[in-house]
Amino acid sequence: MSEPDFSQKSVLYVEDDEDIRISMNRFLTRRFREVHLAENGKIALEMYDQFHPDIIITDVHMPEMNGLELTRRIREKDAKTSIIVMSAFSDSEYFDGAKSVGASGYVSKPVQREDLLRALTEAVS
Repeated sequence: MSEPDFSQKSVLYVEDDEDIRISMNRFLTRRFREVHLAENGKIALEMYDQFHPDIIITDVHMPEMNGLELTRRIREKDAKTSIIVMSAFSDSEYFDGAKSVGASGYVSKPVQREDLLRALTEAVS
């Protein structure tokens, strides 16, 4: 399977762990036209309002506002933006919670880049 082309898309990556955020930034900037980073859901919601990214990738567990609340609040404004939720908990409760608030996809942490690319491809198709 060839890697999809996201070069015309913008992404907002939301992760409270700085090391993971930096690592994923390198991965994303090679693939997306524009990458925005936020360390919690509150900042991410402000960045969403400012930049209107095509895709949001968010962790579930974060300070200020968690990823499920962020997803719910974005869905109140926009039903079309693709939102991928990440969690270290592969428990079906988290997956069901992500779907119930309108997530386009779900990836378990630690994130395998192939899994993320698959979730992104499914979310934008």
